Amino acid sequence: MGMHADTDARRQPRPSGASPRRLCGALLAVAVTGSMLVPGTARAASPRQQPARLAASPLVTWSPGGLGTITLRQGQTVYRSVYLTAMRGLRGAAVYPSLSTKAAGTAVRVLTTGYFSRLDGGARIHVVFAIVANPAATIGAYPADLHVVALHGQVESPVSNDLDFAVDVDHAARPTPPVIVPDLHWTPGNLGVLTVHQGQGVTRAASFVSDAALSGLALKDTLVTNVAQQGLSLNITSPIPASVAPNVPVPVTFVISAAPTAPIRYYRDRVLYVTASKNGGAPALLHYGLHFTLDVDRAPVIVPHLTWAGGSAVGYPTVRRGTIATETASFTSNVTLINVRFVRVLHTPVPGVVITVAPQPIAAIGVGTPTTVSITIDATRATRTGLFGADIYAVGQPAGYTHAIGLHYGLHFDSAVGA
Repeated sequence: MGMHADTDARRQPRPSGASPRRLCGALLAVAVTGSMLVPGTARAASPRQQPARLAASPLVTWSPGGLGTITLRQGQTVYRSVYLTAMRGLRGAAVYPSLSTKAAGTAVRVLTTGYFSRLDGGARIHVVFAIVANPAATIGAYPADLHVVALHGQVESPVSNDLDFAVDVDHAARPTPPVIVPDLHWTPGNLGVLTVHQGQGVTRAASFVSDAALSGLALKDTLVTNVAQQGLSLNITSPIPASVAPNVPVPVTFVISAAPTAPIRYYRDRVLYVTASKNGGAPALLHYGLHFTLDVDRAPVIVPHLTWAGGSAVGYPTVRRGTIATETASFTSNVTLINVRFVRVLHTPVPGVVITVAPQPIAAIGVGTPTTVSITIDATRATRTGLFGADIYAVGQPAGYTHAIGLHYGLHFDSAVGA
């Protein structure tokens, strides 16, 4: 349908400062998921203003390498997905759709594009896009593509090569039969803002119901495409059934974790979505997804300390001179500790009294795990009677530390040597 001449026109260098290509007759919306990317700010359209590409050889490859002709009717939406692989690192990389300007005169708009501040060589990106034909879309076949623009120095330039395909808009079927599309309903419908601190995680639960029987269910997300660099992960912790009947709730529990080095920032409008097959067909992206915004906040300052059962100040019974008495004390730690030792400090000591704490060292103590030690008061060599006090402090290496530190808080006790 006259596509060759139009393709040639589409390949001509665009003068500097020219506006991006307009999308007319069909709507392309791109949502990007995958790995080895750092997402940036979404842009409204491709700035393909530079006539030269970044290199003669392809800097990106697509799988599949071509989509042929995608046919849809007026008022219809179709979805496709491809994979984009970077052959070497790119800065300021963005994926944009474009459509022939010969589809002018219809009510279409560019919804979204994906922008990434860095794309590592070898990164493989899952790109999902939708083509929507307006009910009044112009009938015809038009060349289209997905293309990548990246920074070359301080200038944005197109990157070879494009993923070319054709969009064939046909008349709406008359009469139009009802189209039953698997549709998901999440409870709650939106999770709002989820806050996670560096080095910690947050758990959330939701459920969805499908209007149709589904099989081959899989959950995916658009949290962060470069998990390794951003230090974020979303893990599904609940079992997901292989198939589900219509109107049967499917519970979903997931954990979002942030590494101690995760950047402090907002990740807006992230989506947990479902892909599944209907009646044994090809897996498809189902609407609607579960939306949320992630707020990564600074890790709270945790001061390692011990909490003693019964308090940090206790009194022990009088020890008869010439005898040995043993008391016990229990504590918990607010952090994981290794190589814990105890230091004793006597106040107003009675000469000859010896205090020992066992066991020590203690190899490891878990968070919140009650630990009991015995305190031996040896008065066999006491030279006199009298009151005395003692402080017992712990020294240990908290998790994440490279050395041992003195731990808050010590145990203070008072006792006496009697006749």
